[in-house]
Amino acid sequence: MKSYSEASIFLVEDNEMYSLMLDHKLKDFMNFRLKTFASAEDCIENLYQKPDIVILDYKLPKMNGIEALKAIKEFNNDIPVVVLSGQENIDVALDASRFGALGYVIKDKNAISKIFEYIGKALIQVEDKKGSYTFTIRKEILHFILWGIVVLGTFTLLLIKI
Repeated sequence: MKSYSEASIFLVEDNEMYSLMLDHKLKDFMNFRLKTFASAEDCIENLYQKPDIVILDYKLPKMNGIEALKAIKEFNNDIPVVVLSGQENIDVALDASRFGALGYVIKDKNAISKIFEYIGKALIQVEDKKGSYTFTIRKEILHFILWGIVVLGTFTLLLIKI
């Protein structure tokens, strides 16, 4: 059985700075196996690698996040997808939900903790579908989610004080 820290995550983000920041946070906290793509097309071409979760920006060149979400779900409906957006748009959030996204995250000060929360949910969902989940791994995921939220919340509070 794959351990939680071996989870494969595809990150689709065309903003290089935001992509590097997410890459650093995800690898630093749990050493995830992360593959970053600047376009939805590149991500879709690599779905044969069977990611455990896809974190997908909404505003991408050529193909937007909802179109990419549809293509990912067409390839494999069981791949959990979290859609990221720089703006709060209820129509995009509803479309993301309608087409099977696990969640919709706005790129604000709480985005990282929400992404960690969705990663935990996604990995529980993936393992539950395989029927091989154990209490130990569930405990590890819960610990990771809570730890990430506490650490990131503390970091945010320190930034506010500065």
